Amino acid sequence: MERLDFDKSTKYSSIEASIHLCRYLNAKNYCKDKKVLDVACGEGYGSALIKNWGAAKVIGVDCSEEAIKMAKKYFKQNNVEYIIADACKLPFEDDSFDLVVSFETIEHVDDDIAYLKEIKRVAKKDAVIIISCPNDPYYYKDSECDNPFHKRKYTAYDFKKITIEVLGENVHWSYGYGLNGFMSLDESECTHPEMKDIDELKMLDILNFIESKECYRVKADRYLNNWNTNYYVGVWNADVYMPLPVVFFPREVFINPEDPIFADINEWKSEYYEKLSACNEVLKQEENAYSPKKMDNKANQEIQELKKCNDELKKCNDELKKRNDELKKRNDELKKRNDELKKCNDELKKEKYQLLKKLNAEKLKTTRTENLLELADFEKQRLWSRIDLFEKRQLELEDVSKEYERYKNSHSYKIMQPIRRLYDVIKSE
Repeated sequence: MERLDFDKSTKYSSIEASIHLCRYLNAKNYCKDKKVLDVACGEGYGSALIKNWGAAKVIGVDCSEEAIKMAKKYFKQNNVEYIIADACKLPFEDDSFDLVVSFETIEHVDDDIAYLKEIKRVAKKDAVIIISCPNDPYYYKDSECDNPFHKRKYTAYDFKKITIEVLGENVHWSYGYGLNGFMSLDESECTHPEMKDIDELKMLDILNFIESKECYRVKADRYLNNWNTNYYVGVWNADVYMPLPVVFFPREVFINPEDPIFADINEWKSEYYEKLSACNEVLKQEENAYSPKKMDNKANQEIQELKKCNDELKKCNDELKKRNDELKKRNDELKKRNDELKKCNDELKKEKYQLLKKLNAEKLKTTRTENLLELADFEKQRLWSRIDLFEKRQLELEDVSKEYERYKNSHSYKIMQPIRRLYDVIKSE
């Protein structure tokens, strides 16, 4: 899906919501108190998210007048501005933005070099730049079957080469993948047909996400690399690289394409109504069992029991207060230790980043050296292949030289020499 349609008639898509949100989450850790440019912002939901994540000001630009109208209609807020503009001719001064993001754009523009140069021009020298690109060679393996909206395809090598040439080598690369796994879904979030209708969901629900901290990634049993990724992401000039986010949605595991959205609605309804009728019968029996007099006697007994319980609860409460004070002291100590650990962790991250940067530089030097050696070997083979030709010509010259020496020492040469001199004198006159 090239654009998300937030019109009320458009059906919600979990896959599209997750992949679009995941791309913008790459910028969450870099936008606090920053002036941000969102190039090819589309309908503006991403610009609104960046503002909600703490950006000081966000400007979203897109060449589509219809998309900008949609952005102003659904995602207008303070310090968020939407402008119609060409990504290759941005209407801003040099060094204007602290953060520039542009997701799935480079494959649409007419001139990808001009597009990258414009992003570099409007970004400050130390600005963070985040760009993503779809892995079309993976989506469309057949050259005759391409995305009609894309001007060109990029492999990971192509995307890295062209972006590094313009934006530099201070970049961290990552790849986008789908998720498989399991989760424990709270019952209140379940979409029972009698309580929640999934047809009521609209694309605007992309903003109604729930943040989860309990996520753990196990090792995959498949090869994951730049060939089979869904998209590539490059983050330039980030001092400390933040871990990439994860966006997921619950789904059935054992499902076939022909299965309906609901397993068996009629079965669910009958089970639900049976439980309701059973509960109603229990309530009626309880109402008939308790008369007003019995209720008063039982109420007095319960009040006395509650008083005893209340006294015990007061004692327990005093003990809990003491324990709470002790826990507060321990919590303060733990906070101090946690702060120290955070400082150590930040230092380690910086050292790791510097080491990775040096390692990448050494790898690049090694690659260049290998390329030069390959060229030298090729030239060497080429010269050796021509040495036979040179030897043949040398032999021919030696034969001609010998013939000339023979002729020069012959009587005919000596007889003809005065005639040649006379000819040269006549010719000069």
